Amino acid sequence: MKRQKIDIKKIIKKKIESRHQKFSVIEKRNLKRESVMNERTLQRISPDKKKLAVGVDLLLSDEVNSLVANLPQESAYRRKDFVDYDVVICIPSYNRYKKVKRLIKQFYEQSTKYSFRIVLLNDGSTNVWYDILPQKFSEIIYLKNETPNGKVLHWYCYNQMWDKIRDIKCHVILQMDDDFILSDNFLDTIVDLFFQKKSENDKIMAISPHKWSFRQHADFESWWQRKDFVDGIALIDDAVIKEMDYKMKPVNIQEVSKPGTPVRAWTQISDAIKKMGGIIFRTEFSLVYHDGNDDSKLHGDVRKDGKKGVYTQKYIGEL
Repeated sequence: MKRQKIDIKKIIKKKIESRHQKFSVIEKRNLKRESVMNERTLQRISPDKKKLAVGVDLLLSDEVNSLVANLPQESAYRRKDFVDYDVVICIPSYNRYKKVKRLIKQFYEQSTKYSFRIVLLNDGSTNVWYDILPQKFSEIIYLKNETPNGKVLHWYCYNQMWDKIRDIKCHVILQMDDDFILSDNFLDTIVDLFFQKKSENDKIMAISPHKWSFRQHADFESWWQRKDFVDGIALIDDAVIKEMDYKMKPVNIQEVSKPGTPVRAWTQISDAIKKMGGIIFRTEFSLVYHDGNDDSKLHGDVRKDGKKGVYTQKYIGEL
């Protein structure tokens, strides 16, 4: 009787092992079939979408970047419970007193639900009226250089402004040139958009609100279409500036000195966003209007006498 019980146990054990082996073979066969089907699918789709399927860096493709930025996704973003200001606005300026005064006045005259603080850097302007601005707008943080940094040291203007906001807690930093005109309700529009996009996808790290071209009248294909780069104005998640340690790095002076060459300041912000795996959201319409071709501090040599300028497209405001 005892011998019989032992034999029955062995038989049951063998049947279980045989069943496991059978399932293992079927499972491997199914996995192989699935792998072949996936490979055939990847061969049929475009290279950019193939990169998306295998998890290659999303920022390498404008098409993929735009797709991800606009798709609703589960977001881990949560607003800070306490901030000193919702927005810190940083503006460097040189010899464009009337334009920067107009810009600051627009901020203070707009009705907004968001708190903000403006940091203005007078980069060695010869116009003495700049010194009146802190009296007209007492809440601004006013910085002044006795001599201008110029084009090759423009990156240092950012360091000067950012050093003053290290201890200011905020949601976003609006970094912008001094030659823009704001649309109505600009601040509410762009900050609302940031929070909306951030809640949909926490990888959104900047809002780029300006569409432009090198010609005043240009077709859509000639507009500035890059979605991995910010230039002139951007609302930036303060985490980006923190990641940069509130500093820009020195640039190649010989390279930057060439006519028409970028100053490599906005490039550093864009690179920091890419390094963080972030996404730049570009608005469908221009929320600001560019008004600085004739008196450009950094690119006057290529914007005068009918040469290339920066012309706003699809502006939603009135001039």
